[in-house]
Amino acid sequence: MTVRLSARRKISSGNGLLGIALIVSAVLVSAALLMQVRSTPRIIERTEPVIVASFDTVTIPVPAKLVPMGTRVRDIPIKSTTLPKNQVPEGALTSLESVMEAVTVAPLPANLPFYQENLSLVQPGNPVIESIPDGMRAIAIQVDATSAVEGWVSSGTVVDVLLVSKEVTTVIAEKVKILSTGRSTHPVQGGASPAVPSTITLLVTQDQAIKIVTAIPRGKIALTLRNLRDDESWRAPIFVADRLNGMSEHSPSSKSLVSGVIKMGDSTDGKAFVLVNGKWLPSDTLPEGFLPMQARAVTAPRGDPQ
Repeated sequence: MTVRLSARRKISSGNGLLGIALIVSAVLVSAALLMQVRSTPRIIERTEPVIVASFDTVTIPVPAKLVPMGTRVRDIPIKSTTLPKNQVPEGALTSLESVMEAVTVAPLPANLPFYQENLSLVQPGNPVIESIPDGMRAIAIQVDATSAVEGWVSSGTVVDVLLVSKEVTTVIAEKVKILSTGRSTHPVQGGASPAVPSTITLLVTQDQAIKIVTAIPRGKIALTLRNLRDDESWRAPIFVADRLNGMSEHSPSSKSLVSGVIKMGDSTDGKAFVLVNGKWLPSDTLPEGFLPMQARAVTAPRGDPQ
């Protein structure tokens, strides 16, 4: 019995020593590893900062001052301006080397880019032709200081065309652009007194061209200047002379109301009458807004309509 107990005690004692030895070994290994980590030099990677430009720039040519229509590019005072690349307008020319012999087909503002659409290499000696869009026409009419609004009617302005006869005044064309005055395509500059031209060239539709040419021998042509932003039509395109007698300009009933048109005979030599405020009046032209197809053809009576 005593022998067995002694053997058990020896085994238990051996196990305890083994556990202690293992713990001590683990502590020593950990300490060695820790010392090795601390003794190893740390390598720190240095990252150089990357500098990126906020934007790229582009240098483009621009006019140094307002350029009139019909000016050759080589005669335009040019300066350079620098813009961020992402702010350069689409279609802006960055070089003028290939268009030095071109002419401007529209006035060019100062300090704004050149565009190919505003230049033409075709027939550089005739800027008026280059200003006529497809389907449009250009006609010239004679003017004086009154009809040319003291000369303020100039290239680029917009006017309405009126036919003035003894009995009636009719608006025959609206929103007509002036291409040239006195063979000049230059607009009026600043506050200088403009010269009064003797002729002007109008940019008109085909229908307007026929109406104006037909109206010229039938009375006096007058022009009224229009604000470039004004897109409204005339409220009363016909005014009858009889309404000047004893009627206030501001009276609501002073407006001439055109409610009908009659064309007698063929389309060339036939006589036209307009129904104005219930009264038939002779007219040399159809009012603006009345198309020929709207004029009701009738057989000419023996007497003028009443």
